[in-house]
Amino acid sequence: MRLFQSMHKLGFRHREGTYALLLPLLMKQSQLDLVRDFLEDMRKNQIIVDGISSNALMGILQHGQTDLACQYYKLLLSMNIDLNSRVSRNVMELSLKEGMYDVSKLALDRLMKSGFMADLRMYTLILSCFSRCEGEENEALIMSMLATTGHAAHKFLCGLLSSPEQRKDSALNFVRLYYQDLENHVDEKLARWFTCVLLNYLVLMGQIKRARCVWKVSYEKKLFPNRILFDQELVWSLDVRALSIGAALTAVVHTLHRFRKRMIQYHSLPRRIKIVTGGTLSDPIQDLLRPLDSPFENHGGALRCRGSYVAHWFSKPLVEKFLENELPSRDEIIMQKINLLFPRPKPEPYMLIMNSATAA
Repeated sequence: MRLFQSMHKLGFRHREGTYALLLPLLMKQSQLDLVRDFLEDMRKNQIIVDGISSNALMGILQHGQTDLACQYYKLLLSMNIDLNSRVSRNVMELSLKEGMYDVSKLALDRLMKSGFMADLRMYTLILSCFSRCEGEENEALIMSMLATTGHAAHKFLCGLLSSPEQRKDSALNFVRLYYQDLENHVDEKLARWFTCVLLNYLVLMGQIKRARCVWKVSYEKKLFPNRILFDQELVWSLDVRALSIGAALTAVVHTLHRFRKRMIQYHSLPRRIKIVTGGTLSDPIQDLLRPLDSPFENHGGALRCRGSYVAHWFSKPLVEKFLENELPSRDEIIMQKINLLFPRPKPEPYMLIMNSATAA
């Protein structure tokens, strides 16, 4: 800088390459005032600052200096420097991960004003921050960002949280219609991530019934294949590893209800039922089931229990109430319509669960 300034005093006119070389070096020294003066000097010498500033800021981001990059981002915007969309998107995503939501909102507004079209990946990233943020102010800021994206996923989320009268459809059909469109336009990996984040949000907001709709449809679409396995009469299992906490809790409630239903409808009782949790999800699932006097015990990353004990547990009114409101599948809806058209004598109800309770 001393050499640069001495040459400048002697009337030497620096070229764009010299400024492009020095600006990143100055930025790394956290000299905001010096950087401001340097940029003003560039403008006086008719050097276009937009591209050079974008590249310099991108270098700061790539070195993992998110806090410093956010400070410079606000400085550059205050000087009306037109940063490119790539820089704004990177600032937004990295500041979200660091919990700097005010900068994230600033970057997102900048992106949208430039005509940027938000994608599902961006929307999901913003939504994922809701479960991590603290305070109503940050929650409101994140919800504002979700609305700012203008993405179809936000319209879906608002519709899902509205009443059946407002959306003019049941929650289950509403979710099926959206996931049909999702299936046609988004790859499975992104759809799985969106589903896990959405279930986190719904569970956090206490929307368990709506969460079960989402899990049921995502399972129908085979977004989570081989999660539920029936090994004849030996083992029935649910694998929730690699799911979000919200997705795992929803899957456990929904699948236990499915196991109970299978016991009654198919007159079957497995020797053992297990829920494969891995290391991180075991505690949240046990916390969910513990108030119900759960018979499951943790053995090496899985909650296990004998089938007869689970059948006895299923017979308890509190557990039955916990697992109720099972959503009908498409096949069950069709069969119900057939039975209405062609009624037949009802067979005696199978009381497997109650018999198992008596035997226990």
